[in-house]
Amino acid sequence: MITEYRESGDSQFLKLPYRASIGSGSPNNGYFDLLARPSDISRLKELNDYPELKALILFLISPQSHFVSLRIDTNKDAYILGPLHRSVGSMVTIAFRNPDPEDAIYFEDLARYLFDSGAKKGVGDQIRILCTLTTFSYVSRGLERGHCLDVYVQGYGLTGMEARTAWLCGMETLSQVMSVANENL
Repeated sequence: MITEYRESGDSQFLKLPYRASIGSGSPNNGYFDLLARPSDISRLKELNDYPELKALILFLISPQSHFVSLRIDTNKDAYILGPLHRSVGSMVTIAFRNPDPEDAIYFEDLARYLFDSGAKKGVGDQIRILCTLTTFSYVSRGLERGHCLDVYVQGYGLTGMEARTAWLCGMETLSQVMSVANENL
């Protein structure tokens, strides 16, 4: 497994809510407060082809979770890795429901635990997990600031099925780590 942790600069500051846009060619649905209206998950059309990602989002917004998802993205065949020219990937932004300026330390430890969990599974180099620590604020909540973790899981393969299988392994690892992290809070 290829892993990387980084901290974004101020240029990557995430302000919530954000508007829908077309942007760089892929549609951006805008921000949905899934805690306030869980049924809005049906508006996230990219989840139709990614039921495992949808399951993670449903867990994050469930009443027993200490976390929330702030944004998601998905991709197919957007990246190559050497001879592995097929890819399947996703990104989910994870934050605490009650953000705190000190959350950065927790998310750095969470990324390390995610990387260690993947390494113990021996998942190989067909999976890339990138975690980026980002600062955010809820503008509509009076500039409440906190940190969030953008978790990118990318699976690679010679075929679409190989790439999806690698991505699924990475998503399984992320889901298990989030479940354990939630239990330990």
